[in-house]
Amino acid sequence: MQLAEVPRLVDPQLSPDGRSVAYMLATADWGQDRLVYHLWRKDAGAAAVALTSEAPNEIPGGTRWSPDGSSIAYLRGGQVWVVPAKGGAARAITKHATGITNNPGPSWSPDGTTIYFVAGDPQTPEERERERVKDDLVKFEENYRMRHLWSVDVASGAEKQLTTGKLTVASFRLSRDGSKIVLERSTTPYTDDAHLGEVWITDASGANAVQITRNNVEENQPELSPDNSQVLFLANTNAKFEPDYNGALFLVPASGGAPKLAAPDFPYAVDQASWSPDGKSILLVANMGVHSEIFTLDPATGDSKQLTDGRHFIVPTWAVVPSAGKMLIQFDEPDR
Repeated sequence: MQLAEVPRLVDPQLSPDGRSVAYMLATADWGQDRLVYHLWRKDAGAAAVALTSEAPNEIPGGTRWSPDGSSIAYLRGGQVWVVPAKGGAARAITKHATGITNNPGPSWSPDGTTIYFVAGDPQTPEERERERVKDDLVKFEENYRMRHLWSVDVASGAEKQLTTGKLTVASFRLSRDGSKIVLERSTTPYTDDAHLGEVWITDASGANAVQITRNNVEENQPELSPDNSQVLFLANTNAKFEPDYNGALFLVPASGGAPKLAAPDFPYAVDQASWSPDGKSILLVANMGVHSEIFTLDPATGDSKQLTDGRHFIVPTWAVVPSAGKMLIQFDEPDR
């Protein structure tokens, strides 16, 4: 009970100017028999401020600062909400027919006018009728719903579907200039089918989709370089794209071509990676066994340099914030 009551800091996000952190704080609610999440903000040198202390059904994974730092988007009840960064009344941005995913979570356009998100397809009329009469007999693993990429205009709430068809969006990320989207598209949302996914690039409107990879392994965390010329991604494979190897970092031209290991001689598994603000290097989190550390890697030479060293695990919310010229790092340590 004591362990369950320890508050947990979840989904921290650094502000664009690097001076504040927004995060979800999880606390135990024994009356509801579950963890309850609320949005907080912590400025450098100041006390933490609760931004949504009374709101129910908040979901971690969707906390995102607006590009100008004036507001923060988050997920509540399966929809995107926005609250002023300094506190105030929150408003719902989406009224989507289905719940919006927190993995991947929503993302702002660089100009702050649009938020991109992924959501599952709604039930068909046939499915709704079967649910009404309590006919719940389904074929095994054949009743899934595809997840598609959408955009919503922050001012008007107008939504637009950007991907269609028999595909599911496992992850997506906007380019730094907001003109392109790199995404991982798969055939089903099932984990066992993740190896069937491939990296694609589209315009920000969802048009002109181009397939970048063609293999039989799952790619993770694809990201366009700042100049949109290359894509990095992680995969548990070797240079020959044989499965069941430690996580490795790959680079592939955005125009297409054969992916190559960014550092063939790097001795550790790569857990996370992102381009540096200037695009001249790659920052990554390496799993070194009983601890994980941050490295910088030169994609031209494959040379790497370790930047941190400690008795800690770097939580997956690690992120590079180009506008601030900083990294956000969350540590789990043996005593806290």
